[in-house]
Amino acid sequence: MNANNVIAITGRLTHNPDYRQTDNGTAICRFSVAVDSGKDSVIFIDCKAWRGTADFVERYFTKGKWITVCGSLEKEEWDGKDGTRKSRFIINVETVAFCGAREELPQTVNIVRNEDGTIDIEVDEEDLPF
Repeated sequence: MNANNVIAITGRLTHNPDYRQTDNGTAICRFSVAVDSGKDSVIFIDCKAWRGTADFVERYFTKGKWITVCGSLEKEEWDGKDGTRKSRFIINVETVAFCGAREELPQTVNIVRNEDGTIDIEVDEEDLPF
């Protein structure tokens, strides 16, 4: 990831992730995150995750769940049905993290608060996408 192109957001998924595989079998997952702008409005941000991250999002996140997304901003361009050039910005996802209430975490995730104040997140190795 380019050090000058880094973005991180936290919000709720607006719909269940759209998980697919490319012709060569590479996992891709598209989803949208609603982020509170702090001005009585919400910003909807489209995201795209690949490979193991795509598998992880598809397995553990559903509509309405809190998510933190880190990645880079990417411009997608295509020709519209009317022949005009269209574009939009999306987040090309590098990492995701659970956030929100503990009750929203999958059953296989355990949060441990250490004596030094740090937090460890333990996930059953069988549930890891890699």
